[in-house]
Amino acid sequence: MEYNLVGKIIKPHALKGEVKIKTDSSFIEERFKEGALLYIKNKESFMPLEVKSHRNMKDYELVSFKGYDTVESLTPLIGSLLYGEKDESLIKNGGHFYSDLIGMHVFQYNVCVGVVKDIVSYPQSDYLLVQEKEAEKLVPILNEFIDSIDDKEKIIYIVDMEGLL
Repeated sequence: MEYNLVGKIIKPHALKGEVKIKTDSSFIEERFKEGALLYIKNKESFMPLEVKSHRNMKDYELVSFKGYDTVESLTPLIGSLLYGEKDESLIKNGGHFYSDLIGMHVFQYNVCVGVVKDIVSYPQSDYLLVQEKEAEKLVPILNEFIDSIDDKEKIIYIVDMEGLL
C-alpha cells in the first residue's frame, strides 16, 4: 500500500482530545471525514488513527481520533507526520498528487532547468520549488505555466515564457 503525506500534528487543542493539524492536502473533506483512517509512521510500519471528528479553524484542521480522548493520550502524537492512503480516485482530469511531483525534472525550451525540490503554498497559489544549479525558483502550479507532465519519464514541461525561470 502507498501513502501520501497529509499533514503534521502541531499540538493539542483545548482539553477535549483535539489536535491542531497543519495540512497542505487538497482533499480535506475526504481525508478528515468521520471514520476516515490516517496513519502515523512508526519505524517501519504505519499505525492507523480513525478520525472521530473534524472542524476547521483558520489555517489549521482540528481533529479528534477514536481512542485518544485526553491531552495526555495525544502527547506521543505531537509532532508526528500524518499520512493517508494514496487514493487515485481523489484526483481528477489528469491531476497529480503533489508528492508525485517532487523529484521530477523541469524542462523549459526543451532544456532541463532543474528539479522539483518541494511544493510551497501561498495565498495566491501553490508553487513548484525548482532547484536550479545555483538558485531556487518558484513556478505557479497553474495550467497557464505548466504545459504538460510526463509521469513515465518524470518530467514537467513548463511553458516557454521568458522570465519564468
